[in-house]
Amino acid sequence: MVEIVSGYKIDNTTLTLGADNIIGINLANLNTWPTPQKFVVPPSNYLSIPITNNQNVATPAPFQQMIQLDLSQYSLNGVASDLSNVYFSSDEAGQNKLYSWRETPASLTSTQIWWVLLPNGIPANGTITIYLQVSSSTALDGVYTGEAPQLSSTYAQYDNGASVFQIYYNFAGTSLPTGWTATNFNVGGSTFVSINNGLNLSAYLPPSTVSAVSNIQINSTTLIDEYLTSETTFYYEGQAMCLVSSSSLSSFSFQPNSVGFQNGSNLEIENNNDSVASVVASTNINTPVIISVYDNNLYANYNKVAQISGQILANGYLSFYATAGGSGEYAIFTVQWLRTRALPPNGVMPSVILFSPNVTINANESTLTGTTSGNIVYSMPFQGTIYKTFIAYANSYENDTTTAQSISFPVAFTNTPYVVTSPSGLISSITTTGITLASGTTTTYTGWVIIEGY
Repeated sequence: MVEIVSGYKIDNTTLTLGADNIIGINLANLNTWPTPQKFVVPPSNYLSIPITNNQNVATPAPFQQMIQLDLSQYSLNGVASDLSNVYFSSDEAGQNKLYSWRETPASLTSTQIWWVLLPNGIPANGTITIYLQVSSSTALDGVYTGEAPQLSSTYAQYDNGASVFQIYYNFAGTSLPTGWTATNFNVGGSTFVSINNGLNLSAYLPPSTVSAVSNIQINSTTLIDEYLTSETTFYYEGQAMCLVSSSSLSSFSFQPNSVGFQNGSNLEIENNNDSVASVVASTNINTPVIISVYDNNLYANYNKVAQISGQILANGYLSFYATAGGSGEYAIFTVQWLRTRALPPNGVMPSVILFSPNVTINANESTLTGTTSGNIVYSMPFQGTIYKTFIAYANSYENDTTTAQSISFPVAFTNTPYVVTSPSGLISSITTTGITLASGTTTTYTGWVIIEGY
C-alpha cells in the first residue's frame, strides 16, 4: 500500500510498485493541487432548530411549541415518506427525547406542523435549541412521538396528545369521555350526542336542543383548540355552537359569547346565545378547520379572524351546543379532537427560524443593549470549522447616538463574510472579526441578522 501524506509534494517521477514492476503510476500531474471548493454541509441525520422567545417574559414551563417545517428544504438522510422515523430531542446526540405530536398528514414536500413539549419552556428574550432527529428505525410509537388521531390507519393508534397538551380528548370509541355529560332539551324534536371516533352533536326536527358539558373550567388563561371536521346549519335558528361556556357542570347553562355557526353562515361569536352575532368572522366550514379561542381572540387555522372587547368564553365549563328552534331547522357538527395548551408570552408564539441546514445555535447568549431602546441577542457558535454562521436577533433595537456599537466574532472569518439583514440597514460595516451597527439614526430594527462565510 502506498500512502501519500497531505502537505507533501511528490516529484515528477514514476513510482514502481513490487519487485516485478507490475504497476507504474505517473505522478507528473500531482505537482498542481486542485483549487479549494466551497464547503458544503453534507447530509445529516439531525436538524438543529433554534427557537427564540422575543418577548420580555418567559414562556410557561412546560410549554407546547409549534414547529412548522418543510423537510425538503434541508439536507437530511433517510427520512421515511410517512415521517415515521422522525423524532425530537433536547440534545444533539438524540438521547433525550421530547414529546411531540404531528398535526398534519405526513409529507416530504409540504410544510408539516408538529407540537413539541418543552419541559423547561424558553426564557424571556432567550433562545434554546432542539433537534429533529432521523432514526434508523421507526420512532413513531405513540409515546414520545405521536400524531393526530385521524392520521393513523387505526384511529388514534399513535395519538399521544395527552402527553403533549394540558387537557386532551380525541373522542375515540363510542362513549363520552369521563368528565363529560350529555343533556337533551325540548325533546319534542330529535337530538342526540354520539361518539364514533369523534364527537357529534345533532339537533333536528324542532324544537330540539342538545349539549355536551365537560368538567374543563375556562378562564382568561385557558387556550382552547378544537378540530371541527364538519358542520351543517339551516335557517335562522339552526345553531351549531362548537365552543360554549356553561355556568353549570351538571346541566347546560349559557354564558356569553359562544363560538359557532348559524344558518350555514360564517364562523361567528354570538352574544348570550340569543341568535344575534356580535362578531362574524370571514371563515366558514367548507373544509375542516382548527378553531382556537383565548381571552377575546378567535382564530381559524391559527389566523386571527375576530376580536371583541370582552372575553369570548366567560368563566365556566367548556361545552358544545346545537339547536333547531323552528320548522325545517337543524344543526349538526363533529369535533375530532379538543385540547388546551399553555398561553404563549404576550400571545406571541416563539419563533422558529432556520436559515441554512444544520446550523447549531447554543443557549449561551450575549445581549448588546441599544442606547435608546431594545436589544440584540446573539448566539455563537458556528457550524463546522471552515464555513461559519453567525445569527443575531434585534428586538426593537435603536442606536440613536454617534457612538458606534459593535459585535466581535469569537472566531474570525478567513475572508470577509456575506451578511443578510431583515430589515436592511442595521449593519453599517463588516470585517472578518466583527460588525459595526448603524448609529446616529432613530430607526428601530426588529428582525434577524445572518452572517455566513469562510
